[in-house]
Amino acid sequence: MRAELDIPVQAPDLSVKIASSKNTSRSLIEANSNQIKNLARVANLTIKEEYQHCAGEFVNVLRDMHIVIPLEGIIDIEKHKQKLADKISEAQKSITTKEAMLANKDFIKRAPAEIVAGEKEKLSALNEEIKKLKGVKDGLNS
Repeated sequence: MRAELDIPVQAPDLSVKIASSKNTSRSLIEANSNQIKNLARVANLTIKEEYQHCAGEFVNVLRDMHIVIPLEGIIDIEKHKQKLADKISEAQKSITTKEAMLANKDFIKRAPAEIVAGEKEKLSALNEEIKKLKGVKDGLNS
């Protein structure tokens, strides 16, 4: 989540909330809270039974848990949204270029099969990247 939001490892006072309706998950998190805080470099870890969405939080769902980072004071949300929009735009331009290349019958006919396969893989990776970036951006909008 830090990487998705470009939160530096040295970010002071990073807080994380984890909500899970399962007692076993909460107990496991509580038992390992010191290790989680050290490994994730988190100042505060709050464990809750119920998740309630609040504005200005980034949420990731993992199995039965909502992992929440309150963003106020950590990143400039509007600036980060613009950065994500720029990355999405750049990736979409690359997709357009790759699609045009792969639609070119001369390219397909003359290029070695491994080159064509490589371009198809790059196109697939770009589509996945856009999906991920849009997910992060949507998470910031909610």
